[in-house]
Amino acid sequence: MADASQAASISIWIPVLSALGGSLITGLFGYFLNKTNKKSEERKHLKTLVFNAATENHKVAFEWLKRMDDKKADPKILPLEGSLLHMVKVADLLFDEKITEANLPDKVKEITEYMKLIEKTYEKFGNRPRSEEK
Repeated sequence: MADASQAASISIWIPVLSALGGSLITGLFGYFLNKTNKKSEERKHLKTLVFNAATENHKVAFEWLKRMDDKKADPKILPLEGSLLHMVKVADLLFDEKITEANLPDKVKEITEYMKLIEKTYEKFGNRPRSEEK
């Protein structure tokens, strides 16, 4: 008789333990899914900010180029995609959690070298607008 009552008490706990286990697994899955979605939204928002900053920066540079009175100078600006690439690198620097006062000059130098490489590439292919193209 003891075996029957013991089996009955175990059979009562099986649905309870199953419900708790299922709730725990579902909760953990929901937590990690929510965390992934939040990171995705942050990346999407960052991309939007970078794009907006790059287009505004490009507009300001182009307006500055149009207002230049000195015809002896040959000012040049990068195309929009060059501004986008620059803003991506700057955003990487701004949002880098590992940036310190000690490695900041190296990071800025890296961005400067990157932009010089982009400028040389545009000059090579002749894609940079010149002042007479206003």
